Amino acid sequence: SQLENYRRLKSAEAQVEGLIRHFNTRKEIQRTRETEREVSKAMLSGEFGKLKGKLPYPVDGFRLVGGFGKAFDAKSGLYVFKKGIDLATQFGENVKAISQGKVAFAGELPGYGQVVLLDHGDHFYSLYGHMGRVVKKNNDSVKRGETLGLTGDSTTPLYFEIRSRNVAVNPLQWLLN
Repeated sequence: SQLENYRRLKSAEAQVEGLIRHFNTRKEIQRTRETEREVSKAMLSGEFGKLKGKLPYPVDGFRLVGGFGKAFDAKSGLYVFKKGIDLATQFGENVKAISQGKVAFAGELPGYGQVVLLDHGDHFYSLYGHMGRVVKKNNDSVKRGETLGLTGDSTTPLYFEIRSRNVAVNPLQWLLN
């Protein structure tokens, strides 16, 4: 009887945790949408903002293997909110800047591997993660299409995101289709 009672309590606890995770994911999606609407109105008039829907992909010959937004993470068994996209490529492909900017960070970041973070001005940033090799340094100026580094292991896709005032926006809306 006590064991059955314990099992019911543990089951109820797991359900509550699941509900909270689901609620938090919904809130994060809602907050991202609201912030994107507010910020985009003011920022779309800047140089980078005018490029929405016209930017090149950061690599050639890729396959989109992970999208932006709510997704199931097999490693943790949880639903998460992905703030970028995953692009599968061959080993050693050039990773190129989607627009001119300045390297805000180049190096290793836990969970992202070798990373380049570009500041495009007007509070817009692009992040290129899980790279095999980075060839740029902090504070380097780059032009659109300039090589930032090379893709790594072909089993680990290139991770790419665009941020507006530190809020992740759907990169697929910004890239040329």
